[in-house]
Amino acid sequence: MEYTITQQDVEQGGVRNEAQLHYQYKSLHSAGQLATVSDAQASLTVQSSVQYQYESGTLGMQLPAALTALTPTDYTYYASGVSVPVQPHQVESPYWDEENGGYWTLQNSGQWSDGATVYDPGSSFPMPSVPVTLTATWAFTKAPGIAIEKDGSFVQAPDADDVQALQQITYQVSYQLTVRNIGGESLNQFTISDCTLPDTLTSMTAKIGGSEIALEGVSCSANTWTFSLPDDGLPAGQELVLSYSCSRSGTLDSKKMLTDTSTATATARGVQSGVDVQDDTILSMYVVLEDRICSCRQIL
Repeated sequence: MEYTITQQDVEQGGVRNEAQLHYQYKSLHSAGQLATVSDAQASLTVQSSVQYQYESGTLGMQLPAALTALTPTDYTYYASGVSVPVQPHQVESPYWDEENGGYWTLQNSGQWSDGATVYDPGSSFPMPSVPVTLTATWAFTKAPGIAIEKDGSFVQAPDADDVQALQQITYQVSYQLTVRNIGGESLNQFTISDCTLPDTLTSMTAKIGGSEIALEGVSCSANTWTFSLPDDGLPAGQELVLSYSCSRSGTLDSKKMLTDTSTATATARGVQSGVDVQDDTILSMYVVLEDRICSCRQIL
């Protein structure tokens, strides 16, 4: 006779964790005699389950039910020594949590851990003689966000006596772009678009927390700058200030007033979530050459 005991039997308390009992016997039964058993042999083979679970790695935060519902499952029972395939994740990281306004990101490159060893999804491991629980950890980060502001001033413009109304003139201006990190994670890989941006770094300075920094991987084309920040990028709550000067051209109105208008757009990527965020602003400033009155206004 032969009977196979699974881990389910063990969990229900019917047997110990000795999953398969195999008996072989020869009957010496003869007429008028009771049957007896000889050459009885028993072999023990373990068949156990593999369970998967997600846990929160952020203190005070619980995983949303919709995320835990996507935890992989494996209903196969494995004998000891059998190669077990590690299940892939069925949800992409980062995972948007609408209720808490942030992202859950898989930690440790999405690896599964049994408490002693880590496994990559899609890999395999030999089944031990006991059930296995594999855990993957998610960390919560408040959604990234930025706010951009622009300020400027006229550095040099012609005297009113040297120009005529409705004349096109060339003038010098200085600008300051402030990108504030208003989200919950550091930001990196910035793209700044503005028609006033210079083509080279010669007239640009960058500061975080009042200290000048060197932009990395700078690419300039078509009034668009792409760059990264050193170290940990722009931390939450801090500002990146870009200052530069450039030459501009414009046309005076009938009262010899010069207006300078520009739009600035900033895009940045969250270091932890990999999510891009964007903001823009419009700066309009003018100078009346007759009395040198200057004013600027930022349009949010």
